[in-house]
Amino acid sequence: MMNFRQLFAIVLTVAIVLTCLSGCPAAPATPTTQPTQITTDPSTLPTTLPTEPSTEPSTVPPTEEATEPSTEPVTETPTDDPTEPKPTQPPTEPTEPPPPEPWSSQTVYIGPDIPGMTVKKAFVFDCSSETYLYQKSELDAKLYPASITKLMNVYTALKILDLDTVITVDAGMMSIVPGDTSKAGFYAGDKMTVYNVILGTLVASGSDAAHILGVSAGRVLAGDPNLPAQDAENLFVEEMNRQVEYLGLINTHFVNCDGYTDYYHYTCMADLVTIATNCLNIPTIRDTVCNHKIKMYYADGRYRTFTSTNYLLNPKSSFYRAEAQGLKTGTTNAAGACLLSAFWVNGRYILIGVFQGPTFNSRYQCATKLFDYFKDTPVSEPTDPSEPPTEEPTEEPTLEPTVDPSSEPTSEPTEESSSESTEGPSTGPSSEPTENASESTEEPIPT
Repeated sequence: MMNFRQLFAIVLTVAIVLTCLSGCPAAPATPTTQPTQITTDPSTLPTTLPTEPSTEPSTVPPTEEATEPSTEPVTETPTDDPTEPKPTQPPTEPTEPPPPEPWSSQTVYIGPDIPGMTVKKAFVFDCSSETYLYQKSELDAKLYPASITKLMNVYTALKILDLDTVITVDAGMMSIVPGDTSKAGFYAGDKMTVYNVILGTLVASGSDAAHILGVSAGRVLAGDPNLPAQDAENLFVEEMNRQVEYLGLINTHFVNCDGYTDYYHYTCMADLVTIATNCLNIPTIRDTVCNHKIKMYYADGRYRTFTSTNYLLNPKSSFYRAEAQGLKTGTTNAAGACLLSAFWVNGRYILIGVFQGPTFNSRYQCATKLFDYFKDTPVSEPTDPSEPPTEEPTEEPTLEPTVDPSSEPTSEPTEESSSESTEGPSTGPSSEPTENASESTEEPIPT
């Protein structure tokens, strides 16, 4: 028989089972927790739903994409920084710093208003009174001298070379002559004296002649006749710049000996006045630049006739002026049409410079306008502004040409044309330039 304790345990167990079975359908615990989350925090759904989808894409792709692009730009920034090396590249060409433009603010535009002055820069300087009668643009403003450089070339070479020294042209000299410049017509193997090379430099405006002088003088400076042409010319150009310093020119610097355009090859009108007056004091230069035509002789006796590129000296030109005594022409794209001229009037020199002309003949048109206007200007003596002017003129002689300017230009021998065609090289200039000659007859524009 079952005792009371066993019966009570069975009943209790059945009651517990029935209680559990009856309580399962209700299960109020889970439904009550869910509605409480929704009702008590309804904003959690909108905030969690956007954040969860957005955080997942942002955590997976962005972490990979953000790291790669962020590192790549960092590697590209140094490649973009070649903008920093750029400033270091220009100074590597020449060592000198670029010249300021202009260097100072001197007086601009003095003298009368002369119509038709198409050149950008011009001056008229009276050597007797040492005064400027006319000025257009700053006197110390930068300009490119083009072939006017050849005046300083010859001025410097004459301090190193003897006129009677025979030069033998070699291939090295010819190799450094730019192909797009004017030529006197010299070739490797030619032999002639320094004087005859000077004629080709100043009268024919030959860049080949200018480089022959520069290399020859540079080798003498170095004491090495076999010095490579470019090294010799570099020494000579350094000497040109030393002469510039001796003359007290602070706004002039040369890079080559023929005037080929270079940013570091420049001068100004005030410095050109000093160069011109010093050149006129040297008989070899003074007596050369005044010739419309002149013979050049080779060492073997052959000769050619050079014709000046300066139309002021050409009796057949409408720009001819009997008082003109030179000095030098120049033409490049950067410099425009230039002319530095000297006139012997009333016992003194008048220097006229015109620069940056728009056309080949504009330099002659402007130079003759200025000369015709100022040629009858009375001679005055230089005065000190701090002292009252004196009425007594000084009797010190001014610069005078060796050849009388009033005399007729020398005529060439009648046999010149026949002997030139048979004895001289065919490349030499044998005819006078016409007024409408192209720009290439004087100095071709470099491309």
